Amino acid sequence: VAEALPLRVEPELGIEVVQVLGGVSQLSTAYSGDEVCRRIAKSFSAPCHLLYAPAIADKPESRRIIMSQAGVRQTTQYYDRLTVVLVGLGLVELTEDNMEYRLGYFTEAEFRRLTSEGAVGDHCVFFDIDGKVCGERINAKRIGIDHRQLMKVARRITVAAGQWKTKAIIG
Repeated sequence: VAEALPLRVEPELGIEVVQVLGGVSQLSTAYSGDEVCRRIAKSFSAPCHLLYAPAIADKPESRRIIMSQAGVRQTTQYYDRLTVVLVGLGLVELTEDNMEYRLGYFTEAEFRRLTSEGAVGDHCVFFDIDGKVCGERINAKRIGIDHRQLMKVARRITVAAGQWKTKAIIG
C-alpha cells in the first residue's frame, strides 16, 4: 500500500502519520508497522509518530504498564484526533500467514477459543462474521488503539491480502 501512494502531497494539507498498533517486525520489515508508517509519511512529506512497543503484551497487566509509558503516550495521544486510519486485516486461521501465531504471541489454545467465540478476523480487535467484537481476553493484550477509538475515526480503511481472509473481509 505504501508503495502505491502518490509520490508527493502538498505539505499544506497538514497530514500526520500515526502508528496505531505495536510492531511485529521479527520476521521482515514488510511486516513492521514502523517501517510502513515511515514509507507512508515519506510519500506524504508528513511527520511520523511511531509506536515503539510490541503488538501484543504477555498479559493484560503488562499492556496497561506499556500503554502508560511516556514514550508510548507520546504517540497514543493522537488516537482521539485521527481522521483516517489504515490497518491490515489479520486472520484467525492457524496458517503460516498468521503472523501473531507464527511469532508466538498467541497459543493454539487461544486461537481455538477465538474460533469457538466466532472470530473470523482481526483489525486492531478480533471480530465475528457480523463485525461484532469478540475475543476480549486476547484483545486485552493488544498494544495500540482501542476499539472505541478506532470506531470514532470517520474513515477506516482495511487492507487485506491472502486466500484465508474471505470470512474476515465479510465480517
